[in-house]
Amino acid sequence: MKKIVIYIFSFIIIFTVLNYSIAASLSKLYNTNYEGQSGGKINDLVNNHKKVQILAIGDSRSAHHVIPDVLGPNNFNLSHNGMSLIFHTGLIDQIINNSEISVDTILLNLDIEELIYSHEKKDFDIKQLKYFYGKNQWITKKINALNFKEKYKFLMSIYKWNGKTPTLIANKVFKKNHAKNGYSPTLRTKRDSINVFWQWRQLNNNRLINKKFSINNKCLEYLSHINSLCLKNDITLICFISPTYDQFEILPSQIDNIVDPLTKKNIILLDYSNEFHNNKKLQQIWNWSDVFHLNEKGALILSNKIRQDLNNI
Repeated sequence: MKKIVIYIFSFIIIFTVLNYSIAASLSKLYNTNYEGQSGGKINDLVNNHKKVQILAIGDSRSAHHVIPDVLGPNNFNLSHNGMSLIFHTGLIDQIINNSEISVDTILLNLDIEELIYSHEKKDFDIKQLKYFYGKNQWITKKINALNFKEKYKFLMSIYKWNGKTPTLIANKVFKKNHAKNGYSPTLRTKRDSINVFWQWRQLNNNRLINKKFSINNKCLEYLSHINSLCLKNDITLICFISPTYDQFEILPSQIDNIVDPLTKKNIILLDYSNEFHNNKKLQQIWNWSDVFHLNEKGALILSNKIRQDLNNI
């Protein structure tokens, strides 16, 4: 019996030491990484920039569409592929409340489908910001709200790195893309037009026809929080909607149901949902990498349009 107690006690000690040692090593690796979207972009912004004129934030349709240098000097693209509004809200909260960066304008990409229909699975995107659990009040609150088990999982230091370790190591050791101001272009390929046409036929781009155009309560909550943070810190909040290749033309009355709630909060919206129909250059299939994403040439066209519109605000 005494030996069993000793074994158990020894196991607990060894496990505790390993847990904290591995967590500390991964934390050090995270803090010294400046590549990729598993913390690299965030570290690049926080450690290498003191003042940012325009901070672009959103999913892949912001990450690959907004070229910081085209918008002007001292801009940064902090967008992350595949992430939803809850993630962007947590990231903005962290940058504004817990960093020393001065930001003049936040350019936030909004996805129409997420605005009008929010799936509960998107709530779990906030877990991609696990590193800031316990350091950021809003992020901590939203992670705890996912289920009653979450706060107990963080009793183990290594849990913050669950699912991130391979990517973190790969970005630190192998990935050397040296994104400029957070932006990595989608390079043109010979298959771009084929990919676009194939996807266009598959989707038929009618996915929004029968949708009710109104902002759901969750997205309104997140946008209200972002807006409140910006107002308190004298930051201009401008939202934008990216174009889609040959999407059916969205009616002004439909967009108004999205614009009106934002207007009431004095949030500016740049709507490019119909830009395909309004811009002949974007009607050229070789400016796209797929139905939803512009390649580097298309991104240059859209970024110039955004710059012109920002200058007119």
